[in-house]
Amino acid sequence: MRHLAVDLLACAGPAALLAGALLAPPVLAADVAASAAAAEFGVFYARRFPDQAPPAPRFVSGAAGGAGALSALVDGAAYRALHPLCRAGRSRFTYDPRARAGRRWSGPEAEQLAWIASAPVCAVPLAPVKLVQRLPDPVVIGVLRERAALLQGARLLFGGNSGCAPWRALPYVLAALEVGPAPGGAEEMAVLVFEGAGGAVARVWARPRGAALVAWSVACTAPPR
Repeated sequence: MRHLAVDLLACAGPAALLAGALLAPPVLAADVAASAAAAEFGVFYARRFPDQAPPAPRFVSGAAGGAGALSALVDGAAYRALHPLCRAGRSRFTYDPRARAGRRWSGPEAEQLAWIASAPVCAVPLAPVKLVQRLPDPVVIGVLRERAALLQGARLLFGGNSGCAPWRALPYVLAALEVGPAPGGAEEMAVLVFEGAGGAVARVWARPRGAALVAWSVACTAPPR
């Protein structure tokens, strides 16, 4: 991990500033606010955390919680890490309409979020990136700045990968950042997890090449039917 952080520290090429164009908000479930699911969440939260004030959750559906899923997001206070990086914690609660009444909400699942912001004060955006591992700030900054170029490079690899070729032209949003070896390899690399239209998922392994990051390998999961 230490070597990965050092390698990525310098990876912040100008072209990567286009990364913001990839950000798209999750599907807001606006009608949930007055629904039975929201009312159930209020009761569930009060029982789960009796000493805490009721939160103002943000309800999301679709890609934000998986195809057809409904989640309630409760974000912690955002804070400035190594400039220009911002971080925050998030509690995700999941709704299962198939469960019996009183047991449909579960959680929380703790998540770590990260995003780049030049404003003096950090505010959690609609589509921050989930950090699956607790990664060093330089690693996160380098990958977030290069995500646009990495997705473009990954599309070239999609064409030669039978598991990715059908989904090559889909629009993608960077949803999570992991670390792990590419398929058939042993070297640890940054792994960008992109969510595509319809629920497709593309994992892109990135490694340094000179002063930039390049897409090294890809793996895809087809949209659910």
